[in-house]
Amino acid sequence: MAGAEINEMFEQASQECENLTKECQNATEETEEMTEQCEDLGERAVKEYQDAKKSIDELMDRIDEAKEGVKGKTEDTRQKLSALQTAMAEALEAMQRINGLVRKLVDAGRLARTPGASDRAQLLQVARQAVDEARLRTGERVAFSIEIPPAAQVAVRTEVLHQILSSLLLNAGDAIPPGRTGRVEVGAGPAEGGQLRITVRDDGQGMAEEVRRRAFEPFFTTKGEGRGSGLGLPVARALVESHGGDLALESVPGRGTTAVLSLPEAKPLGR
Repeated sequence: MAGAEINEMFEQASQECENLTKECQNATEETEEMTEQCEDLGERAVKEYQDAKKSIDELMDRIDEAKEGVKGKTEDTRQKLSALQTAMAEALEAMQRINGLVRKLVDAGRLARTPGASDRAQLLQVARQAVDEARLRTGERVAFSIEIPPAAQVAVRTEVLHQILSSLLLNAGDAIPPGRTGRVEVGAGPAEGGQLRITVRDDGQGMAEEVRRRAFEPFFTTKGEGRGSGLGLPVARALVESHGGDLALESVPGRGTTAVLSLPEAKPLGR
Protein backbone atom coordinates (compact mmCIF):
# COMPACT_ATOMS: atom_id res chain seq x y z
CA MET A 1 0.00 0.00 0.00
CA ALA A 2 2.76 2.44 0.98
CA GLY A 3 4.69 1.63 -2.21
CA ALA A 4 1.63 2.32 -4.37
CA GLU A 5 1.05 5.66 -2.68
CA ILE A 6 4.68 6.65 -3.21
CA ASN A 7 4.54 5.70 -6.89
CA GLU A 8 1.39 7.76 -7.32
CA MET A 9 3.01 10.80 -5.67
CA PHE A 10 6.10 10.29 -7.83
CA GLU A 11 4.00 10.25 -11.00
CA GLN A 12 2.06 13.33 -9.89
CA ALA A 13 5.29 15.26 -9.27
CA SER A 14 6.66 14.22 -12.67
CA GLN A 15 3.45 15.36 -14.37
CA GLU A 16 3.59 18.68 -12.55
CA CYS A 17 7.15 19.15 -13.91
CA GLU A 18 6.00 18.59 -17.48
CA ASN A 19 2.97 20.86 -17.08
CA LEU A 20 5.11 23.60 -15.57
CA THR A 21 7.63 23.44 -18.41
CA LYS A 22 4.88 23.86 -20.99
CA GLU A 23 3.54 26.87 -19.12
CA CYS A 24 6.99 28.50 -19.08
CA GLN A 25 7.42 27.97 -22.82
CA ASN A 26 4.24 29.95 -23.51
CA ALA A 27 5.31 32.89 -21.33
CA THR A 28 5.61 35.24 -24.31
CA GLU A 29 1.84 35.26 -24.91
CA GLU A 30 0.60 36.31 -21.48
CA THR A 31 3.79 36.88 -19.52
CA GLU A 32 2.54 38.16 -16.19
CA GLU A 33 -0.36 35.74 -15.88
CA MET A 34 1.75 32.86 -17.19
CA THR A 35 4.59 33.33 -14.74
CA GLU A 36 2.19 33.43 -11.82
CA GLN A 37 0.83 30.10 -13.02
CA CYS A 38 4.39 28.77 -13.27
CA GLU A 39 5.06 29.70 -9.67
CA ASP A 40 1.78 28.18 -8.50
CA LEU A 41 2.32 24.92 -10.38
CA GLY A 42 5.90 24.72 -9.20
CA GLU A 43 4.98 25.25 -5.58
CA ARG A 44 2.31 22.56 -5.85
CA ALA A 45 4.85 20.18 -7.39
CA VAL A 46 7.31 20.89 -4.60
CA LYS A 47 4.58 20.06 -2.07
CA GLU A 48 3.91 16.78 -3.88
CA TYR A 49 7.61 16.00 -3.59
CA GLN A 50 7.70 16.84 0.10
CA ASP A 51 4.68 14.61 0.80
CA ALA A 52 6.25 11.75 -1.15
CA LYS A 53 9.58 12.20 0.62
CA LYS A 54 7.84 12.05 4.00
CA SER A 55 6.17 8.77 3.04
CA ILE A 56 9.47 7.32 1.86
CA ASP A 57 11.24 8.41 5.05
CA GLU A 58 8.54 6.77 7.16
CA LEU A 59 8.78 3.56 5.16
CA MET A 60 12.57 3.54 5.50
CA ASP A 61 12.19 3.83 9.27
CA ARG A 62 9.79 0.88 9.28
CA ILE A 63 12.25 -1.17 7.25
CA ASP A 64 15.01 -0.39 9.76
CA GLU A 65 12.73 -1.53 12.58
CA ALA A 66 11.83 -4.68 10.67
CA LYS A 67 15.49 -5.49 10.09
CA GLU A 68 16.12 -5.28 13.80
CA GLY A 69 13.21 -7.63 14.39
CA VAL A 70 14.49 -10.34 12.02
CA LYS A 71 17.92 -10.73 13.56
CA GLY A 72 18.62 -14.40 13.65
CA LYS A 73 16.00 -15.11 11.00
CA THR A 74 16.72 -16.53 7.57
CA GLU A 75 19.27 -14.94 5.26
CA ASP A 76 16.61 -14.78 2.55
CA THR A 77 14.40 -12.54 4.72
CA ARG A 78 17.27 -10.21 5.49
CA GLN A 79 18.22 -9.97 1.81
CA LYS A 80 14.65 -9.12 0.82
CA LEU A 81 14.52 -6.32 3.38
CA SER A 82 17.89 -4.98 2.23
CA ALA A 83 16.71 -5.02 -1.39
CA LEU A 84 13.54 -3.14 -0.41
CA GLN A 85 15.59 -0.56 1.48
CA THR A 86 17.83 -0.07 -1.55
CA ALA A 87 14.80 0.42 -3.78
CA MET A 88 13.38 3.04 -1.43
CA ALA A 89 16.72 4.87 -1.33
CA GLU A 90 16.78 4.97 -5.14
CA ALA A 91 13.20 6.28 -5.18
CA LEU A 92 14.16 9.03 -2.75
CA GLU A 93 17.12 10.01 -4.93
CA ALA A 94 14.84 10.23 -7.95
CA MET A 95 12.41 12.41 -6.01
CA GLN A 96 15.25 14.73 -5.05
CA ARG A 97 16.18 15.12 -8.70
CA ILE A 98 12.57 16.02 -9.51
CA ASN A 99 12.58 18.54 -6.70
CA GLY A 100 15.66 20.20 -8.18
CA LEU A 101 14.03 20.42 -11.61
CA VAL A 102 10.83 21.87 -10.20
CA ARG A 103 12.68 24.51 -8.20
CA LYS A 104 14.62 25.45 -11.32
CA LEU A 105 11.36 26.00 -13.18
CA VAL A 106 9.87 27.97 -10.29
CA ASP A 107 12.89 30.28 -10.36
CA ALA A 108 12.49 30.70 -14.12
CA GLY A 109 8.84 31.62 -13.67
CA ARG A 110 9.76 34.28 -11.16
CA LEU A 111 12.38 35.74 -13.49
CA ALA A 112 10.15 35.81 -16.58
CA ARG A 113 8.34 39.01 -15.70
CA THR A 114 7.16 41.68 -18.12
CA PRO A 115 10.23 43.87 -18.74
CA GLY A 116 10.07 47.33 -17.23
CA ALA A 117 11.50 50.56 -18.60
CA SER A 118 14.29 50.49 -16.00
CA ASP A 119 15.41 46.94 -16.77
CA ARG A 120 18.98 46.97 -18.07
CA ALA A 121 22.07 44.84 -17.75
CA GLN A 122 25.71 45.57 -18.57
CA LEU A 123 26.41 42.79 -21.04
CA LEU A 124 30.19 42.70 -20.67
CA GLN A 125 30.06 42.67 -16.89
CA VAL A 126 27.51 39.84 -16.74
CA ALA A 127 29.35 37.84 -19.40
CA ARG A 128 32.61 38.08 -17.47
CA GLN A 129 30.93 36.84 -14.30
CA ALA A 130 29.25 33.93 -16.11
CA VAL A 131 32.53 32.98 -17.82
CA ASP A 132 34.42 33.04 -14.50
CA GLU A 133 31.85 30.62 -13.08
CA ALA A 134 32.08 28.39 -16.17
CA ARG A 135 35.87 28.22 -15.78
CA LEU A 136 35.44 26.76 -12.32
CA ARG A 137 33.52 23.88 -13.89
CA THR A 138 35.70 23.21 -16.94
CA GLY A 139 39.15 23.95 -15.56
CA GLU A 140 42.02 24.44 -17.99
CA ARG A 141 40.61 22.13 -20.66
CA VAL A 142 38.47 24.98 -22.06
CA ALA A 143 39.81 28.42 -23.02
CA PHE A 144 37.21 31.19 -22.87
CA SER A 145 37.34 34.51 -24.69
CA ILE A 146 35.00 37.53 -24.69
CA GLU A 147 34.60 40.17 -27.40
CA ILE A 148 31.81 42.49 -26.29
CA PRO A 149 31.71 46.32 -26.62
CA PRO A 150 32.17 47.82 -23.13
CA ALA A 151 29.07 50.01 -23.45
CA ALA A 152 26.71 47.23 -24.61
CA GLN A 153 23.53 46.99 -22.54
CA VAL A 154 20.36 44.93 -22.93
CA ALA A 155 16.85 45.66 -21.65
CA VAL A 156 16.82 42.66 -19.32
CA ARG A 157 17.45 42.40 -15.60
CA THR A 158 20.96 41.35 -14.64
CA GLU A 159 19.88 38.11 -12.96
CA VAL A 160 17.87 37.06 -16.04
CA LEU A 161 20.80 37.68 -18.38
CA HIS A 162 23.13 35.83 -16.02
CA GLN A 163 20.92 32.73 -16.00
CA ILE A 164 20.64 32.75 -19.79
CA LEU A 165 24.39 33.09 -20.37
CA SER A 166 25.22 30.55 -17.67
CA SER A 167 23.02 27.93 -19.35
CA LEU A 168 24.59 28.57 -22.75
CA LEU A 169 28.14 28.48 -21.35
CA LEU A 170 27.41 25.27 -19.46
CA ASN A 171 26.30 23.56 -22.67
CA ALA A 172 29.24 24.97 -24.62
CA GLY A 173 31.74 23.67 -22.07
CA ASP A 174 30.10 20.24 -21.95
CA ALA A 175 30.28 20.04 -25.77
CA ILE A 176 34.09 19.83 -25.67
CA PRO A 177 34.93 16.10 -25.84
CA PRO A 178 37.04 14.62 -23.03
CA GLY A 179 40.71 14.20 -23.75
CA ARG A 180 41.32 17.46 -25.60
CA THR A 181 41.28 21.19 -24.99
CA GLY A 182 38.68 23.42 -26.58
CA ARG A 183 37.57 27.01 -27.01
CA VAL A 184 34.40 28.90 -26.16
CA GLU A 185 33.97 32.42 -27.54
CA VAL A 186 31.38 34.96 -26.38
CA GLY A 187 30.70 37.88 -28.69
CA ALA A 188 28.14 40.61 -29.29
CA GLY A 189 27.22 43.25 -31.82
CA PRO A 190 24.27 45.29 -33.09
CA ALA A 191 21.40 43.64 -34.95
CA GLU A 192 18.28 44.85 -36.73
CA GLY A 193 15.24 46.16 -34.90
CA GLY A 194 17.06 47.68 -31.94
CA GLN A 195 18.43 44.32 -30.82
CA LEU A 196 21.85 43.11 -29.75
CA ARG A 197 23.11 39.86 -31.24
CA ILE A 198 24.99 37.75 -28.72
CA THR A 199 26.82 34.56 -29.66
CA VAL A 200 28.29 31.72 -27.60
CA ARG A 201 30.45 29.61 -29.92
CA ASP A 202 32.29 26.38 -29.08
CA ASP A 203 34.59 24.15 -31.13
CA GLY A 204 33.15 20.98 -29.63
CA GLN A 205 31.66 17.91 -31.24
CA GLY A 206 28.65 19.70 -32.73
CA MET A 207 25.17 18.26 -33.14
CA ALA A 208 23.43 16.15 -35.71
CA GLU A 209 20.45 17.92 -37.27
CA GLU A 210 17.97 15.72 -35.41
CA VAL A 211 19.58 16.59 -32.08
CA ARG A 212 19.68 20.30 -32.92
CA ARG A 213 15.96 20.29 -33.76
CA ARG A 214 15.12 18.72 -30.41
CA ALA A 215 17.56 20.73 -28.30
CA PHE A 216 14.84 23.01 -26.90
CA GLU A 217 12.47 20.20 -25.99
CA PRO A 218 11.97 19.99 -22.21
CA PHE A 219 13.86 17.08 -20.62
CA PHE A 220 15.69 16.20 -23.86
CA THR A 221 19.40 15.70 -23.26
CA THR A 222 22.29 13.82 -24.84
CA LYS A 223 24.41 14.05 -21.71
CA GLY A 224 24.99 11.05 -19.53
CA GLU A 225 22.81 10.16 -16.56
CA GLY A 226 23.10 12.70 -13.77
CA ARG A 227 24.87 15.28 -15.98
CA GLY A 228 21.97 17.03 -17.67
CA SER A 229 18.39 17.86 -16.76
CA GLY A 230 17.25 18.75 -20.27
CA LEU A 231 15.88 22.04 -18.93
CA GLY A 232 18.74 24.50 -19.37
CA LEU A 233 18.02 25.43 -23.00
CA PRO A 234 14.19 25.37 -22.76
CA VAL A 235 14.25 27.64 -19.71
CA ALA A 236 16.81 29.95 -21.35
CA ARG A 237 14.66 30.28 -24.48
CA ALA A 238 11.51 30.93 -22.41
CA LEU A 239 13.31 33.74 -20.56
CA VAL A 240 14.66 35.22 -23.80
CA GLU A 241 11.31 35.16 -25.56
CA SER A 242 9.50 36.62 -22.55
CA HIS A 243 11.77 39.67 -22.92
CA GLY A 244 11.19 40.15 -26.66
CA GLY A 245 14.22 38.24 -27.89
CA ASP A 246 15.08 35.03 -29.70
CA LEU A 247 17.43 32.09 -29.17
CA ALA A 248 18.56 29.63 -31.85
CA LEU A 249 21.32 27.10 -32.39
CA GLU A 250 23.63 26.66 -35.39
CA SER A 251 25.71 23.50 -35.44
CA VAL A 252 27.94 21.40 -37.67
CA PRO A 253 28.87 17.89 -36.51
CA GLY A 254 32.56 17.70 -35.69
CA ARG A 255 33.04 21.48 -35.88
CA GLY A 256 31.05 22.94 -33.01
CA THR A 257 27.90 24.82 -32.12
CA THR A 258 26.94 28.48 -31.93
CA ALA A 259 24.09 29.73 -29.75
CA VAL A 260 22.69 32.88 -31.35
CA LEU A 261 20.83 35.09 -28.92
CA SER A 262 19.08 38.38 -29.63
CA LEU A 263 17.79 40.71 -26.91
CA PRO A 264 16.44 44.27 -27.00
CA GLU A 265 19.19 46.83 -26.64
CA ALA A 266 18.73 49.14 -23.65
CA LYS A 267 18.22 52.76 -24.61
CA PRO A 268 20.81 55.19 -23.22
CA LEU A 269 19.73 56.78 -19.96
CA GLY A 270 18.38 60.29 -20.26
CA ARG A 271 16.86 59.81 -23.70
